[in-house]
Amino acid sequence: MKKKVRLLLVALLLLPVSVWGQTVDHMAQCYSVRYVKEHLLMQSGDDFNVIDTDIEWPEIANFNKPVALQYFLSQMMFGYSTTNLDSAYQQFKSGLGSQVTFQLRTLPDDRRFCYVNMSARLKSYSPGQYLCYSISCESVPESMSPVKAKKDVAYVIYDIAKGRVLTTEKVLNQRLIHEGNVYQSFYVTLFEPLSDDEFNAMADASIEGVWLDKANDSVGFKVSVRTSQRQIDYETMLPYQNVRYLITKAGRRLMEKKTKKAVPILEMLPNKWEGDSIYSLVDQMPQFEGGQEGLKRYQSHVVPPSNSAKGRVVVALTLSKTGKVKDIRVVSPLTPEIDRHAAEAVRGMPDFQPGLDHGKPVVVRMYLPINYKSE
Repeated sequence: MKKKVRLLLVALLLLPVSVWGQTVDHMAQCYSVRYVKEHLLMQSGDDFNVIDTDIEWPEIANFNKPVALQYFLSQMMFGYSTTNLDSAYQQFKSGLGSQVTFQLRTLPDDRRFCYVNMSARLKSYSPGQYLCYSISCESVPESMSPVKAKKDVAYVIYDIAKGRVLTTEKVLNQRLIHEGNVYQSFYVTLFEPLSDDEFNAMADASIEGVWLDKANDSVGFKVSVRTSQRQIDYETMLPYQNVRYLITKAGRRLMEKKTKKAVPILEMLPNKWEGDSIYSLVDQMPQFEGGQEGLKRYQSHVVPPSNSAKGRVVVALTLSKTGKVKDIRVVSPLTPEIDRHAAEAVRGMPDFQPGLDHGKPVVVRMYLPINYKSE
């Protein structure tokens, strides 16, 4: 029987607190992933671009900045080699026009639209060892759009200890598969998600990506199958021991070696938001609208993932001078699915009563523990 998961927003840090003095947020972090999600309409002359962004940007991994992974993600998604997400993302958006924040006077020509989708999502991670990502960048222009069509997909593993990005070719021995030097059971389990009709109609198949899942002792595969009628893309998990012979030495090391203790470097979250200092303690801390009761009401409308891990996630949220939730990070993770849910739960929060220092509104960062309990 599946267990239901109950979400508990811990209200302790959301209660109003009166203090004397102020403290800029300088808290050191072991881990931080920033969650950026936007739906934008951009205009460039007579052309329009719809941008959908869903990025889980790695900031800190095992006390260090994952520089190589940041460069890889930035180059693939935005075309700029940088570790600064904001600057690369802003340049990318500027190339697609100016954001439309007003009502258009006339109905735009649908043929001049382009739909741009960018996604970088955590698939799995092992503390101190690796981060696994799936990245997708797609541009779908209509007939009169000047934007070129594009579709790039990649699955990468960031080796934290060595500070390097491993592509599928560096983790999976594709040569053995191409030459047919695999156990028959591999094909049986790899194509198990297909129906009998789809399997019988298969004309070609390829493995587009892999990722590791040490917690469940398994390996994930992104499979693309082409039939005479259509293309089928899916993901499936296989037991690690069954496919170990297909995993390279670099991949086996991440799955089988123990985590080495890292030398802590005092990495901190940014302490500025749009030019203003971010405080962690002020005279009057921000307050959730309605206090404890308001938080309980909000919590009752948030549905957690069913049959998932239980534990605690800590989310760092930045509150603007008007009390809006503006910047979201997970600094103490549980699983990618739960972390993503926690970030969305915080993103959906209504405006807070803003933090005050000497009677004036200020930007405040708060840390919200969220418990996921099974019932």
